[in-house]
Amino acid sequence: MTLPQQVFDNLQLSLSPERFEAHRATNNNDIETLTRYVWNIELCNSFYPLLQNLEIGFRNGLHYALAKHFSDDLWLVNQRRIFGRYDQATIDKARQELIRNSKPIVAGRLIAELNFGFWTGLLSNRYERIFWNKPQIYNNTFQNLPVRLRNRQILADRFNDIRRFRNRIFHHERILHRNLPQTHNLILDTIRLLGTNLLKTTQIIDRFPTVFLQDYFNKLKSKLEIALK
Repeated sequence: MTLPQQVFDNLQLSLSPERFEAHRATNNNDIETLTRYVWNIELCNSFYPLLQNLEIGFRNGLHYALAKHFSDDLWLVNQRRIFGRYDQATIDKARQELIRNSKPIVAGRLIAELNFGFWTGLLSNRYERIFWNKPQIYNNTFQNLPVRLRNRQILADRFNDIRRFRNRIFHHERILHRNLPQTHNLILDTIRLLGTNLLKTTQIIDRFPTVFLQDYFNKLKSKLEIALK
């Protein structure tokens, strides 16, 4: 099916020609390109709960480990000396946001106010000698971390790869060019490192295996053909 010219022009205006054409594969007609665009949205949606549980699980696990290490539940505020300038500025900004919204500066609220980039940044080389050289940090952050992965750089590479993928999704970008089954497995395996029960909970709401099927794509295409004819 070829989209009527008026429909095509209207979609180009709404989506932008660049965004529309970015989803065109070789020999795709307009309806197949539009289906790939919508399919990309659906695939992004399917990753959202996985990324949410991974981010929350990691930040809470690392907070637990560092609070125990420093014997200080509010270590983000009281251990200023360990942070680099950028990380400290990020914490200060989070504190100011809580103050602006008349919320108390307590650990739970501050943890939630800090973004995923901050938490993955704590895997950087700066923190190697500050706390990642302590076995208990690994033990208390991750419930199922094998010996071969008890290495800050290995974990940093893994989490930063996931963070970059997450950012593409949150910025409404194309993900179809990636090996999505491989990325899906990486995210689930990382959630497993954080906790078996967290993994089981996540798998219950994991829609990716269904959304990635060719049959799902075909059904989307049929719906679009009916809606736009």
